[in-house]
Amino acid sequence: MVWVCTVLVQVRAQMIPISPQNEEVIEKRRISMTVAGKAGAKTWLYVNNVPADSGEIRIDGQYDFLNIPVPVGPVELRAEAMGAGNRIYQAVRRVHIVGDPDTLIPDVDHIELPADNKSRKSINVKIYDAWGYPIQRVKIATVQISRGKLGQADIDSLTPGIQVPVEAGAFDITVIAASAVGKENMGIRVNEARLSIPVKYNTPFTKFILVGSLDAAVSAFESGDKDHGTPRFTLADWTHQEGKAGDVPVSGRLAFYAKGSLLEKYQVTASYDSRRTRDNQLFRDLDPDKQYALYGDASTLVYDAQTQSKFFGRIERNQSYLVAGDFNTRFRATEFAKYDRSFTGLQGSISYGGQSVTGFATLNDRSMTLDEIRGEGISGYYYLSASRITLNTDKVRIEVRDRYHPEILLDSDEKTRYVDYDINFVDGTLMFKQPVPSVDGDGNPVYIVAVYEYQTDASKNLIGGLRYEGTAGRLKLGSTFVTEEKQPSNFYMTGADAVLPVTKWLEFKGEFAQTRNQDFSQNALTGNAWMTEAEFKPYKSVLLSGYVRKVDQDFLNPSQTGSRFEVGTEKAGSRQSLDFGRFGRIRSEFYRQMTDMGTINETHVRVVNSVYEYAINKKTSAKLGYGDAERRNVGKDTIDVKEYRSRMIRGQISHNWNDKLSAEFEHEQNLAEGKTTLPTGTSLGLTYAWSEKIRFFLKQRLLNTDSRHTQTILGIDSKLNRSTQMTGKYEIGGAAGEHLNRATIGLRNQWAVRKDLMLNFAFESTATIDSLEVPTPDHNALSVSMEYLPDKPWKSSGKFELSRDKIMEKQVIALGSEFRIRDGLSMIGRIESAAATYLKTSGDVWNRGQVQLGLAYRPEQQDVFNGIAKVQLLTDKNTHVAPKTRLDRLIVSSHGFWQVTRNCELGLRFALRRLLDEESGFFSSITTTTLYSARADYYWNRRWTTGLDVRLVRLSPVKQMKSGAAAEAGYVLRQNMLVGLGYIFKQMEDPDFSYMEYGYSNVYLVFRMKFSENIFDWR
Repeated sequence: MVWVCTVLVQVRAQMIPISPQNEEVIEKRRISMTVAGKAGAKTWLYVNNVPADSGEIRIDGQYDFLNIPVPVGPVELRAEAMGAGNRIYQAVRRVHIVGDPDTLIPDVDHIELPADNKSRKSINVKIYDAWGYPIQRVKIATVQISRGKLGQADIDSLTPGIQVPVEAGAFDITVIAASAVGKENMGIRVNEARLSIPVKYNTPFTKFILVGSLDAAVSAFESGDKDHGTPRFTLADWTHQEGKAGDVPVSGRLAFYAKGSLLEKYQVTASYDSRRTRDNQLFRDLDPDKQYALYGDASTLVYDAQTQSKFFGRIERNQSYLVAGDFNTRFRATEFAKYDRSFTGLQGSISYGGQSVTGFATLNDRSMTLDEIRGEGISGYYYLSASRITLNTDKVRIEVRDRYHPEILLDSDEKTRYVDYDINFVDGTLMFKQPVPSVDGDGNPVYIVAVYEYQTDASKNLIGGLRYEGTAGRLKLGSTFVTEEKQPSNFYMTGADAVLPVTKWLEFKGEFAQTRNQDFSQNALTGNAWMTEAEFKPYKSVLLSGYVRKVDQDFLNPSQTGSRFEVGTEKAGSRQSLDFGRFGRIRSEFYRQMTDMGTINETHVRVVNSVYEYAINKKTSAKLGYGDAERRNVGKDTIDVKEYRSRMIRGQISHNWNDKLSAEFEHEQNLAEGKTTLPTGTSLGLTYAWSEKIRFFLKQRLLNTDSRHTQTILGIDSKLNRSTQMTGKYEIGGAAGEHLNRATIGLRNQWAVRKDLMLNFAFESTATIDSLEVPTPDHNALSVSMEYLPDKPWKSSGKFELSRDKIMEKQVIALGSEFRIRDGLSMIGRIESAAATYLKTSGDVWNRGQVQLGLAYRPEQQDVFNGIAKVQLLTDKNTHVAPKTRLDRLIVSSHGFWQVTRNCELGLRFALRRLLDEESGFFSSITTTTLYSARADYYWNRRWTTGLDVRLVRLSPVKQMKSGAAAEAGYVLRQNMLVGLGYIFKQMEDPDFSYMEYGYSNVYLVFRMKFSENIFDWR
């Protein structure tokens, strides 16, 4: 009783804090504080000395300050009240309010795995705020990884990256090794906190394998026909590896593939095929593997020794390697000295201790071209600037560039041949699976960037290059040297680049490159390009950056992305960003540019922009901006000067009425007089959120021009899956005119009707409203497509596209279907048509199309008969050229293999090509080539075998017929080794079937061997 009285006396005399506990760590941003004091007394609460709440202490001597907003970080809660003796007493608690994620701390600083596609490494990452306190409330972290894979499933497939769950302020990541040696940085993000972990995939240890075959033939007698005196063909389909051993003709084929570890440190890959460079004229038009595979099962093709020469070899250890065969230079780390080409030759790289040197050399008779083609809102056809493209040298990507700064690459998406696009190597055309837009959702231009090699008539010249990358403390250095042997003078390119992070908040970048080339008059041209950048970020809320760059008119590097926008330019600019937290944010930019292409005029541009953004409350936000833009076109004689000027004041207020409906009011006032780059305009918009993933918006815009134009913008913004490209706007009416074009607009949505049915819709109507941005050609484009991919045996896809500009109207139709008739029996059909109508020349059209039908029979339960058949019709008609042309091709191909009895095998093949080549008023020809082929083998026992081969080729309309027949007997010396005696009854030779020629008529001896790790007992 005495103790209770003592407490009551203390309460009346002073303030006592009851909750929260002192030094307590709290996750919530609104908290409560309970104090005890004199009943009926007025009490005040201060949060970091700022008044927050007040009240009157209850009769029980306590008061609860409820739902008090508090800042993150260290917080002092101080309650004051009148107590005994009319004195002010205080109750103080110091707590920590956990802030946003600021620091991610992993339990390892890097990851190393063997590149075996299966090894795993798990790491644990903890999340802390800016004061080093662990954060418990976060539920999801985002991980970005490109080469390897993650062992965790993506719990939110609608969000870019891989989302992994977070529990108790930490999360685990399991990295699965990539299949190829290399390195990458795995990016981890939790809200605004970011972490980059280096990941290296080193050379794995694998068992050595060797598979291959050796075929050789020796003719017993030389043919009397000197033109066909060598044995060009036996039943093994050997190639023209003919020669003579004295007076005896010989031929054969050697092919092998080897891969595995040597000395437990080095990985070796090698391939050789003496027939690899042989052309198959008939089936070049339709390669069943490249056009689309028809296997009727889950077969997958993988090429890890691809080369256009007979030999390919690669030896590697971790990041160092040596390659003989096909390779890509991959000098991509810089802008001006970029060199990205594919060759057949030698390439090597040595990496050690953060330093690396990569070099290559090749003898090449090809020329490299980089084409930049604006998207048109449809899939194609898109024409490259060259034809006769070298097979498999194409590299295609879709790039998005800043509409005011085309040197700034906003996004780059590498595309895969036959997965994302088809290419015709003969005439140089691209057809994409999905439409390529002309602009993205923010009006930035979209380009198709195609890099490829094409055949020239020049002799083989030496091309070589070196690239060094290394570090010296914090300084990252790089240098590049490339030379191409040319007549009358060689091409040279040198470059140097550096990145210097002075501190964690200050970084400098620089690059210099020089090229020496020749013009059309064979005059030597030397051009320089250089740039320097600085970025200053002392706090997260402050960012300052600046740059200066110049590219001479004579600087020429075809591999440089965006080179046609950069040649002859001088630029200088800066960007600033200042975040005041709840008081808003300021972003500003300044740049100057001068372009001089050595023509009759120069272009000078100066732009200043500044925007202040402020959140008034939870529902209302405002923007206030000012922009001053000037463009001057100056003639060389300084007499013809055209000036455009805009001084824009922009104001915008956005308000969310509720969870679904929001409104926006915007006004842009141009204070300049005369010719302007942008018009004055006022707009009012409404947005309605139909669901979490779909929202609709309507915007009415009034432009204050000579004839007051209005624009109505309707749109749907959907977020249905990761592949949705975005956004869009659809402007009806518009400000189209002779001097003022409508704004660029577009609508691109994807609708998942069901789990197995996807509909795609894209529409765009493009032009240019701002004379300072990259111009967009006027056109309208519509694309509608669907994909039906159920678990059932039938799958289909289709699309319809329509594009129209001032010159032509294009139309694309594509349908595809796959049907599994029964186990082992599958059918694939495909129809594709592209047509163009020239609007200014009545009646001129251009049509291209193809129809394909394939059938595969590969039963899973038995192997008595296997077959594959394909029919393809290709058409190409053009009445816009003189003379008018037409080219049609019908190709039929079928293969069958029949196990007649246990000891008897029969192979059948039929192929047909019908070619119509027509030039109106000049010539028209129809040529049909047909092949019939049969092969029978009979195995008398485990040692003895006989074979008979018969072939017939018919060429019409000349009614020429060629036939050939051969018989062979063989004896198995041991496993996978055979010797035989054969006789060719009748020779056959035809350019369409060159690899099937009978080049002589006489007796020959044959030796065949298949070898693998088993035959040499390599296990």
